[in-house]
Amino acid sequence: MARPSEPLFVAERKEQILQLLKEQTKIFVPDLCERFNVSPVTIRNDLRELEAAGRLRRTHGGAISIERETGEMSLSSFSIPNLEAKRRIAQKAAELVRDGDVIAMDFGTTVLEFARCLIKKKELSIVTNDLRVALQLEATMPDAKIVLVGGVMRNGQHYTAGPIALKSLHGLNVNKAFIGAGGYSVESGFTTSCLERTEVKRMMMELARETIIMADSSKAGKAAFVHFSALEDADRLITDKGLPEAIAADIRYCAPGLNLDLV
Repeated sequence: MARPSEPLFVAERKEQILQLLKEQTKIFVPDLCERFNVSPVTIRNDLRELEAAGRLRRTHGGAISIERETGEMSLSSFSIPNLEAKRRIAQKAAELVRDGDVIAMDFGTTVLEFARCLIKKKELSIVTNDLRVALQLEATMPDAKIVLVGGVMRNGQHYTAGPIALKSLHGLNVNKAFIGAGGYSVESGFTTSCLERTEVKRMMMELARETIIMADSSKAGKAAFVHFSALEDADRLITDKGLPEAIAADIRYCAPGLNLDLV
């Protein structure tokens, strides 16, 4: 796209910004200032308004296309249950991450929301077996070191598992592991729906000095197919305020060492 030879109306400039995103998938504020001969404040206002309209996603220093961020592989936001609760959980979990941390994160919609909340963190090293999470981080965190765990890709699910994945994880040292769960209860501990994911979750927990489980309240009191951890083997559970008080009281009583955060 040629640089405009005369000033553009705001709507025209925004349309050209979106066209650039279709061509490049990511854009940067200084480049847009030069192209349109306007100030950084003007460009940031354009990007803010386009993000509010759902046309792009702002990043540190620029923006990425919605298609690049989510991709054809990503689940539609409209198909994700309890999305707002997952986002609050993800934001709380992101507050636990410090610049320079080495973290591990596994598979799931809450984990993907968590990855989106890390955008302002610096110099992270991130280990994941979720391809969608890796692509999200690659698009929004250019200074992060991303380690995508090898292994067998589960068809249609976009994560790796199996012996190769476990071998890829062996020997790593991680500050914090952020793990999703399909269910949690005093009786069954933390559970997941898929046997293949279990060993990766356990390995990530073993590697980490601290384990944070992220699971919304719809998973409370439920047992998914496979147990992967006792409640007391995790350091923190972040869930939402929809957690029934009786279940919260049982968790606090039976696993007093588990920090319970309600957001």
